[in-house]
Amino acid sequence: MADELQIGTGSIKRRDPWGTFLIGIVTLKIYHFVWYYMINREIRDHSGDEIKIDPAVSVLAITLGILIVIPALVSFYRTAHRVSLVQKKVGAPKTISPVLAVLLGAISFFNLLNFYMPYLQSHINSAWDIEFARAGR
Repeated sequence: MADELQIGTGSIKRRDPWGTFLIGIVTLKIYHFVWYYMINREIRDHSGDEIKIDPAVSVLAITLGILIVIPALVSFYRTAHRVSLVQKKVGAPKTISPVLAVLLGAISFFNLLNFYMPYLQSHINSAWDIEFARAGR
C-alpha cells in the first residue's frame, strides 16, 4: 500500500488515500492517530530546519485537544499548511486548501468517515510523486 523513499534524515511514503480512509474505519480511528504522526514526521524529515514541528504534539492536539476542540482545529490547519509549504517547495502544480482541510477535519470529529485523511494524503502524494520522480522511481 505504501512506496517508501529515503530522503534527508528520514523517509517519505506514498500511501493510497482511500486505503488510509478504510484502515481508519476498520481500526475505529486508531490508525488516524498513527497516520497523523507519520505524515507530520515525514514533513519534518523532508523539510529539515525549514519547518519546525513535533509530530507528537500534533497528535496530542487531535487526541486530548479534541476535548477543547480549538487545539485540534489548529493542528488540522497547521498540518495542511505544512503540506502546502512542501507542495510549493517541490513545485507541485496544485496545492491543498488548509481551510477545506479544517472543515473536513471538523466534520470527522464525531464519526468514522474521516474524509480529512484521503484529502491530505492525496495532496501529500502530489509532493512525494515529484520527489520519487527526481529519485528516478
